[in-house]
Amino acid sequence: MAFLGLHLLKELSIIGSQLRYLSANTFLGIGALIYLNLSSNHIENIGHGTFNNLAYVKTLDLRNNNLQLKQNMFQGLSSLRVLYVDSYTLCCAKPGSVTDPNCFAPRDSISSCTDLIRLSVLRVALWIIGLCAVLGNLFVLVYRFKYDQANLKKSYSVFVINLGLSDILMGIYMIIIGIADAVYRDRYVWEENDWRRSTTCTVSGILSTISSEASAFTILFITLDRTMAIAFPFSLRQFTMKSALITSVILWIISIVIAVLPVFTFTDYFRGEFYSSSGVCIALPLSDYTTPGSEYSVAIYVGLNFVIFIMIAVCQFVIYRKSRTNLTLRKTTSKQNKDITVAKGLAAVVATDFFCWFPICVLGIWTSLGGRLSGDTYAWVMVLVLPINSALNPFLYTFANTWRNRKTHHRQHSKYGREKSEAEMTNVVLEVLNTFRHKRGSKSLTEYLCDSETDLQVKNAFNIVHHLSACLVYLHKQELVHGNISAESIEISLENDRVTDAVFPMDHHQVPHDFGQLNDIYDLGMVVKVLLKKIKLP
Repeated sequence: MAFLGLHLLKELSIIGSQLRYLSANTFLGIGALIYLNLSSNHIENIGHGTFNNLAYVKTLDLRNNNLQLKQNMFQGLSSLRVLYVDSYTLCCAKPGSVTDPNCFAPRDSISSCTDLIRLSVLRVALWIIGLCAVLGNLFVLVYRFKYDQANLKKSYSVFVINLGLSDILMGIYMIIIGIADAVYRDRYVWEENDWRRSTTCTVSGILSTISSEASAFTILFITLDRTMAIAFPFSLRQFTMKSALITSVILWIISIVIAVLPVFTFTDYFRGEFYSSSGVCIALPLSDYTTPGSEYSVAIYVGLNFVIFIMIAVCQFVIYRKSRTNLTLRKTTSKQNKDITVAKGLAAVVATDFFCWFPICVLGIWTSLGGRLSGDTYAWVMVLVLPINSALNPFLYTFANTWRNRKTHHRQHSKYGREKSEAEMTNVVLEVLNTFRHKRGSKSLTEYLCDSETDLQVKNAFNIVHHLSACLVYLHKQELVHGNISAESIEISLENDRVTDAVFPMDHHQVPHDFGQLNDIYDLGMVVKVLLKKIKLP
């Protein structure tokens, strides 16, 4: 009753007076009041019926206070037209006489009074990306373990599996947020405080952080692995399956520590509110106001990730330059060609992760220096830009690689799969028999090795292997197998003790049905082994 008797008072400003509580009788006796300013106090609670005697107030300013949302907190302000508050949540309790444009408060970038995700298009995108991330990356794991076991022991395959696991976590996070949005539909603002401080929200934030950091680290090591394979193909310091597994375990441990550190340590600094700073439980440093742990968020999401993606960019440049140089000089081996093909397939994955995270790093630096993002931009970055690479990765690499392999197989089948007619096969066999016929003056390799009084010279051994390899390539291109390559069946031609030719004459014996080109290659390898034992070392 401090103002009792001031029945003609029209305007009242009580600013910076350290008020903490407003009771029902505080404004008793000033019913003619039109303007009321209670800004910059420490008001935490407004008692029931506080404004019952202020039916003529048209403007109310409650900015810079610590008010918590309560139902009917503005009861009695039937003539109110303009309201100034600190949070959009307080606008959700405004009297019906105040229109939305006349309730002045920072609008939440993602949520509204009724929904956790206020934009319908983002809500739909959330579910699509979440389901694609989970189902797509589950397919990646099944494909790798069941259908691509030949490459399972390769280092890049180990990293791709870990990338799939991290992307699954991001998909689970998005599905949790989507479920929370559905549960709190049409009443979100009244449940917001409970949701943000819930264990579910904290776990969701931890999952998103683990996923994003594990993904960034994995992309880095995928790029390093391909850089070593292409730029330094003969280096002994290549990633193996064992080293890739050890590296992956270390990366997961680091990612988990980064994610749980704000929850279990430095409670005075984080105040248990690191993941509750937004309704979607992500602490990205893109807001224009300071939240608990904002410096830590900048250090991880901006500093650490910026360094990671600068390293990725440098490695990609090295891969590009080395690949272009090798192709220009035509100095690539079959293994290098395969490594370059793998690198090209993974380049799309690296690029999407880079173009999703690098803008966030840049925006984080900008907001840290005082820049501001529009609410819609912030919402799109948080809900769509950040996690979309988790859904795209399976389609960009595993699905595309599967389709490419099938296309290659189909092309090879179309080229070589047609069965030759009997006449065509007869002509091929006659041509091969003529090419590999017995030559006058030649002797078997066994006879040559036994008759030599001295050890086999390196040059002669090289000539023998060179000619035999050329013969085998020619034979296999005709879709034929020899079936009997041995030192006894190989004939060589000599001129002044120098080997000038080496062939394995064809005969008409029946080759076993299960004997293939790989068997011929193995038999040739055994011949090379015999030659190595007889070679004369300098």
